[in-house]
Amino acid sequence: MKDVIKKYISIFFVLIMVFSMVPQTGFAAAVSTAEFDGVIFDPSTEVWHWPLLSQTKTVTSKFAENRTSWRNPHFHQGIDIGGRNINGVAKVYAARDGVVLEARKGNTFGNYVKIYHGKDKNGKLIISTYMHMYDNSLAVKAGQKVYGGKTVLGKVGNTGSSTGPHLHFQVAKTYSINVANPAHKTYAEVTKNFYNTNVGVMKYVYNSNTSTIVTAEPTATPTPTTSTLKINITSYPTTINQGSSFGLRGNVSSNYKLTSVNGYILSSDGKTIIQGAYDKQNIYNVDIRTSVVNQKLLFDKLSPGSYIYKVTAWDESGANRVWSKPFTVKGKESTLKINITSAPTTIKKGSMFGLRGNVTSNYKLTSVNGYILSSDGKTIIQGAYDKQNIYNVDIRTSVVNQKLLFDKLSRGSYIFKVTAWDESGANKIWSKPFTVK
Repeated sequence: MKDVIKKYISIFFVLIMVFSMVPQTGFAAAVSTAEFDGVIFDPSTEVWHWPLLSQTKTVTSKFAENRTSWRNPHFHQGIDIGGRNINGVAKVYAARDGVVLEARKGNTFGNYVKIYHGKDKNGKLIISTYMHMYDNSLAVKAGQKVYGGKTVLGKVGNTGSSTGPHLHFQVAKTYSINVANPAHKTYAEVTKNFYNTNVGVMKYVYNSNTSTIVTAEPTATPTPTTSTLKINITSYPTTINQGSSFGLRGNVSSNYKLTSVNGYILSSDGKTIIQGAYDKQNIYNVDIRTSVVNQKLLFDKLSPGSYIYKVTAWDESGANRVWSKPFTVKGKESTLKINITSAPTTIKKGSMFGLRGNVTSNYKLTSVNGYILSSDGKTIIQGAYDKQNIYNVDIRTSVVNQKLLFDKLSRGSYIFKVTAWDESGANKIWSKPFTVK
């Protein structure tokens, strides 16, 4: 008789187990799963995210534990994740990209969320479930697309059949997601789920021969789907003098991690890169003042002319932004000067004369020429033409002094003239009349 009673008690417990695992509310039939129907899972390469923050890694009940208590005797099909001071505080994240099938409250599951992720190679559906969440904390709804490690589903709670604050997390495979054949009813098709090692690394075990170690974890703040990438340059050149440096100011920010922030000095038509600064990033905010862009763009090395200053940025969402402004580099004012200290005034016919003086500039000189002209300045009697590439020409040792032959002049009135040009385009003229007696 005792054996018969034990048999019926066992059957009763099995029935409780079956019905307790059936969702307490119907499946939202209007949910579209088309976006993930083409996702085919390969257990050897799958990557999942830990559904809680990194500091919450205590597994209080492992997968496959036998539940022998009178309240809920069954084979544990997931893992329970607990910890101190997490009730209504610790956020629950989607373990992988997917679409929400259900987000509601049930008698056994408490506040729970089911997410559809795609199919395995045999066409079975991959569905994750997050149970016992805190009242009024569900943050998603059926039909909503979610992102692994980014979208918050709710907060850890103690609702439904629960003996203390924790998250029950499991992954199941099934051919159907309707009420008649729910994901959690076919126990033989439930994966061996996730479990925790002593260092908190999560594994997804498909079978005894294949496993993948997963270290990805959610961030403390869920990442929105729309990037807020922005380039904010507050100090940039408009007109600067040649040789002047310039300190750039501003920042680049995004709600996604930045992947690169680059700066350029371009030709005025924007087609040629004069200088470039390329900076890979892995943060949410870049201060331009301390960035590679400010360090590598050397405005003091630019020649006079028109340019474009340009900044580009990308973030992990794939968003990109471009900011640009034209600017001008003004040449330094030339200090070109002709200083003749010894020139003829009256000399005897047949007499030589040694010229003295110099020509200087802050730009390199391009030419220094000397002439003996007719008294009206219209006719060149003698000329000395000297190309240069220095900042200072000594007239005494120059071509001008060597080539102008005063001893060859006939009696009469003349003009001694010196002209000079430098790289800025500046030019100067010096002249003085003299007589040969």
